[in-house]
Amino acid sequence: MGWIEEPEALTKSLHAKPSVGKLASNPLLLTIIVLMYWRGTKLPDRRVDIYSSATETLIENWPLRQRGIDLDLEQIKSILAPVALSILSSSVSGVIAERRLVPLLLEIIQEVHGGTRGEAKVICDRMLQDLRHPPKNNQGF
Repeated sequence: MGWIEEPEALTKSLHAKPSVGKLASNPLLLTIIVLMYWRGTKLPDRRVDIYSSATETLIENWPLRQRGIDLDLEQIKSILAPVALSILSSSVSGVIAERRLVPLLLEIIQEVHGGTRGEAKVICDRMLQDLRHPPKNNQGF
């Protein structure tokens, strides 16, 4: 059964798992769900597993190595998780001002990656640069 020939199977699976199916209304999460299906991954029963898969997919396709940043998936998650928690716990809008983000990122990067404050600043600057202006030859997104 190919994913193009049997789209009804994905629809049926989404209807069978209403809490996961609700996520399909978000275009990004729908894309992740379709990618999981296309890869032959069984659709998880829990929403948190979809979010986890979405996070890992996005991080794996984030072209940090093109910017000279050599961090693995777990290190990037260890950096971004406290930032996300800070944003969610202190902002109704889900937005953080750069003047708050930079010191937070610097502290977390230095804690996770080690090295000097200067090395953490280089990583922070490159991460922010990539978020502002993704590389033109990015094959991930």
